[in-house]
Amino acid sequence: MKKILLTGVSGYLGSRVIQEIISRNFDIKFDFVLYFRKSFSCQFSKNVSSIYGEHNLEEFLNNNQIDMVIHFATSYEENSISDVNIDFPIFIISRILQNQNDIDFINIDTFLSCAERTVNKYSESKKIFKTKARLLEKNNSNFNFINIVVHQIFGDGDKDYKFLSKTISDIHKSEAQIELTCGEQARYFTFIDDVIKNIIKIIIQYINDDSATYSGNLIDHHIVSNETSTLMDFLITVKSAFSSKTSLNFCKLPYRRHEIMFPIFDKDTLNIKHICKTSINEALKLMDKRMKEN
Repeated sequence: MKKILLTGVSGYLGSRVIQEIISRNFDIKFDFVLYFRKSFSCQFSKNVSSIYGEHNLEEFLNNNQIDMVIHFATSYEENSISDVNIDFPIFIISRILQNQNDIDFINIDTFLSCAERTVNKYSESKKIFKTKARLLEKNNSNFNFINIVVHQIFGDGDKDYKFLSKTISDIHKSEAQIELTCGEQARYFTFIDDVIKNIIKIIIQYINDDSATYSGNLIDHHIVSNETSTLMDFLITVKSAFSSKTSLNFCKLPYRRHEIMFPIFDKDTLNIKHICKTSINEALKLMDKRMKEN
């Protein structure tokens, strides 16, 4: 049985993707191996196993043929950004290339890494890794790097240390007030449910070797919503959808250094795009229901 290694499966996006794959019982004749840096409690189906810790991962890579890696792992914490976002995936790629012939590596990327000037160390680290991986792909004909660029995700259940998820959560709780920038930055706000569906679609296409449409090096897949919105308009829509009493105090905070004010890409010019069709209002209705249930 062929093997697919997944990293970052205890995180917001990775955990939802693997749960969806397992629950929907796709006809995928592969064994999934989930890598956790620490012990993680979860019920797995018969074709899903797990390994814990870097020592066990190295041993596993030395003793097993890996047909695909799906890389979700990421860090936003300054003391681990370089280790997790650059060194860790490069280690996996290098070790696999030492031990076997062919490998497909699917990387889950952020639109922030595509900017000419990055806004923080997180986006800079993602950009550095992508550059290194592209160089490895250029120098190794048996290494296929598939980069999935996810635009501005929003949804329920994410961590509150992320700006957008915390702001949405605070609005839903009707916190008294939130201080914000002027909110003029435009984004393709993309609903988490649509992101998951499109990531799974891309994964299955590559697993089934149905990727001729996407042949060619240095091409990114973009998961993107149908239209842009400014942050101000988006948050006002969130407040209205949740019937929130929160006061949104715009123009109280400065923008980040090198803040991205306009979409880096025009979706109509993208080579490979996966359009998410759920509208912001439809998504917010679903989120409101789920957040009230939890």
